[in-house]
Amino acid sequence: LGVGLLIQQSLWLFNLIKLAGAAYLIFLGIKMLRAKPATDEVLAEQPVLSSLGALRTGFLTNVLNPKTTIFIVSLFMQVVQPQTSLAVQLGYGAVIVLAHAVWFSAVAIFFSADSVRGRLLAVRHWIDRVFGGLLVGFGMLLALTQQSR
Repeated sequence: LGVGLLIQQSLWLFNLIKLAGAAYLIFLGIKMLRAKPATDEVLAEQPVLSSLGALRTGFLTNVLNPKTTIFIVSLFMQVVQPQTSLAVQLGYGAVIVLAHAVWFSAVAIFFSADSVRGRLLAVRHWIDRVFGGLLVGFGMLLALTQQSR
């Protein structure tokens, strides 16, 4: 909220942050555009996680992701009112937790299947290149967009 207010009051600061974000998107995109097919040696070098280690990494990645928090808070702001009972609020929370658990479990099972994983790894460099091009494009659009006030 404080950063938003500061940016709203200072056009040059807004433009500076916007250009820094655009430069970062372009940087990431260029790195992805330069992706090369993975060799068997590169794939063998990747550390193998235990099931618990993979669960911990995935859980922490999602829990510490600020976008997830912002999404959930904005969703709750639409349905929770001051007069909403605690039981209903807890019910909403339980639904969100259950939906996340089902979704991420399905994703983990699907993408860890050897046939799916093998196909994805074979075309990974092309996927990286496509998304790298998109990031460069989005970065350029962001950099060239004029702020209207």
